[in-house]
Amino acid sequence: MSDAPAAAQKLAALSARLAAFAGKRLLVIGDLMLDEYVWGQVNRISPEAPVMVVDVTSTTYCLGGAGNVASNVQAMGGHAIVCGVVGDDPMGRVVADQLSSAGGSTDGVIVATDRPTTVKTRIVAHSQQVVRVDREKRIPLSGEALERLTACAAAAIPTVDAVILSDYAKGALADSLVRAAVATARAHGKPIAANLKPPRVDPFAGAAFLTLNLSEAERAANEPIASEADLLRIGAALRERLSCGALLITRGADGVALFTDGAPLLLPTRRVEVYDVAGAGDAVISAAAMALAAGASFAEAAVIGNLAGNAKVTKLGVAAVTRDEIRRLAEMPS
Repeated sequence: MSDAPAAAQKLAALSARLAAFAGKRLLVIGDLMLDEYVWGQVNRISPEAPVMVVDVTSTTYCLGGAGNVASNVQAMGGHAIVCGVVGDDPMGRVVADQLSSAGGSTDGVIVATDRPTTVKTRIVAHSQQVVRVDREKRIPLSGEALERLTACAAAAIPTVDAVILSDYAKGALADSLVRAAVATARAHGKPIAANLKPPRVDPFAGAAFLTLNLSEAERAANEPIASEADLLRIGAALRERLSCGALLITRGADGVALFTDGAPLLLPTRRVEVYDVAGAGDAVISAAAMALAAGASFAEAAVIGNLAGNAKVTKLGVAAVTRDEIRRLAEMPS
């Protein structure tokens, strides 16, 4: 008996869920970053040291971290409201301009005078990254900036369909802010999803949907995952420890593993040509949270998040994923 009718039914259900993304309002709280790409060519070695001299031809910028999550929400048909921190510097103004250009709200972007805007500068010559330079301050946010960010998040949560906490360990998601956001979202019945950055995972306890990649899951559990049996045992233990509705562990080419009240769900990846994994986690959490906002089950959210991550790795650089790209991948064999 052919599986074609069942496959067509699943694709129709997924398409309907993706269509329901339109107009969903998501609050993105977390570490705003700017990815700066300095493009150039190398024709000589420096006479000062044995290093390449890059003749710069252009410079481009794109949003990273929570900014990239917001870009994904916008690209998937939603409306992103962003709560984050930038420095009182030119790069902070670039972040605000990029968010505005993408259609997101910047009312919750706090300017802090005691820290710079987080910037990752990648110098690329002949399509090859030569070096990356990071400018950041990773200590936890505190004082007036933290109070303002917490207040912005508390005011926005009742007005949105779902919340995303985007943690890149740059300090914006202080423990008190995370706990307050989770409690407020639960009190208002809003699904709250988060991508975690171990070893600090316990403040996120009680969220609806949490994500870790395989190496992060090992760090969170403080033990290696050397087999599928390890994965199933550690994933279940982490979910119980974090008291979350669902825990999604992404496994690169091996797909994802979802842990809920029921049996673990192992989803394969699609066979795609991988160009760049940067930003894949952002695509996963964005798509999963959009699905939850649209009324999806945890399993549906995992399927859609997995497809979004697959779509992202086919793109060079940090880039957003669209619903059409997710739908096209869903039509491919796993």
